[in-house]
Amino acid sequence: MTSIEAHEYYMIEEETLNIYISKVDTTGCTISAAKKIGATKQLISSYINYNLEEIKPRNKYINVHVFARSQSQYLFTKSSKNPKKHVLDDMELLKWWKKVLEQTFTDSNKQNIKKWYYIPGDAVESKARSLIKKDNDNWIYGYPYNNESKVDDVIPKFDDDAKARWLDHLNDNNENDESDNINVKDFWEMVSIGGEFSGGKIAGFFWVNIEGSKSENLKSEGYETTLLENLKKNVGGITFDEQEFIKILQKFFELEFYDDDVALKSSKDWSKIFEDFCAQKGINDGVLEFVVEQPQEIESNDGGGTNLQSNLYKRKPAENNEKVNVLSPSLIKRVKK
Repeated sequence: MTSIEAHEYYMIEEETLNIYISKVDTTGCTISAAKKIGATKQLISSYINYNLEEIKPRNKYINVHVFARSQSQYLFTKSSKNPKKHVLDDMELLKWWKKVLEQTFTDSNKQNIKKWYYIPGDAVESKARSLIKKDNDNWIYGYPYNNESKVDDVIPKFDDDAKARWLDHLNDNNENDESDNINVKDFWEMVSIGGEFSGGKIAGFFWVNIEGSKSENLKSEGYETTLLENLKKNVGGITFDEQEFIKILQKFFELEFYDDDVALKSSKDWSKIFEDFCAQKGINDGVLEFVVEQPQEIESNDGGGTNLQSNLYKRKPAENNEKVNVLSPSLIKRVKK
């Protein structure tokens, strides 16, 4: 059994879809370790390819963001206690992610693709660079941000992301907006000395940017108007408030997956919970879709329009008191009965 958690952010005016893959986990309950890892690779590849093949025509750009950090469990409660679960160490996980992303985009010859990866900390730079093959490797060691740019202008803040925690820390501890003066180079130096990167720990970041072909007729008559209206109004047809979303998700996290028998029972229990929820909401195809709150546009610090970080987190309060789930439908949307 395997699962991923991903968040999708549509930047309508920029014709951009940003995908942040925040968690990947397995239960360890499988026939062999090889098949388990293969299934996880296939799940990630299928998810990304779905966006490239089905969602891509609606967006000129797709950006995939990954923060790779080794832990014993992320999504399946008590799966770390399963002796059959194989947890990759720090460097194994980085190699695994690089290979998965490499294979996923190998056959994508219709787009202009750029790939970066970066492991904060000078002490691990030689190890990080060793991941690049001498021949036919089109990865760039580094990050897709200019060193002299201000971090608040170019680095997005995602949920459960080391970069976001440092950005929040800077903003909370600089009363006079001194964080506005911190550039990208200084920011990465600060990230490398604490949190997920202290005590000999190694974690890394991956970015893949896909730009649509110049020949794609993205501006055909009526296209932009239709796209804007559809995305602004809804990303589905079912509205969930925050508490309802948390409640249904919490039921999953209360289930346990520490051996085959328990995992099988938990899977059946979750299927029943999910089916009952769908029946309650009148959903026949087992797919949950969300209407999401639209953020207000906030100008960037240099007055040059909006940036990704503003679109994600710097939101003005809604005029009404109704709360809706602002997470993308990617977490549950494509779960089938």
